[in-house]
Amino acid sequence: MQAYLNHVLADLAEAQLRLPEPLNYRLLYPNHPAPEGLEYIIEWENAPQVAMDDLFGVSHEVFPPAERLTDAQVEALILAILALWGAFNFEADFPPTAPARQLYTELVAFWRDEPVKYTSEGTAHLCLFLCLCDRSGDCQWGDACHCKDA
Repeated sequence: MQAYLNHVLADLAEAQLRLPEPLNYRLLYPNHPAPEGLEYIIEWENAPQVAMDDLFGVSHEVFPPAERLTDAQVEALILAILALWGAFNFEADFPPTAPARQLYTELVAFWRDEPVKYTSEGTAHLCLFLCLCDRSGDCQWGDACHCKDA
């Protein structure tokens, strides 16, 4: 498994180098009211939704189930996923005390299921902490849930 994961980790690192060329949204939307120097606003408003598989050039299918990985392998994959997302201006929001295996599973599920809007500037926050417990204490994040304390 480790030899396979080494290839996955290398693919994730390589994908960080394949950032899309920024589009000149001023050409696409010449009448947009964004002031000169703030063209990134046009990009934020008009960037298309795209699957992470397509944006990164790495399929979600490369990620093994958490139960087939050691703790160290899970941690390495989490760090690699977050580094790739960071290179593309995405930041994952999740409970700071989230168990690593559960976090890994949530990251892969988000990658698989949620389209994103890539923008060349700024940071898009990707909310992995979608609390379903309604503050009752019955939460998919278990003890890592912090909404019941809010």
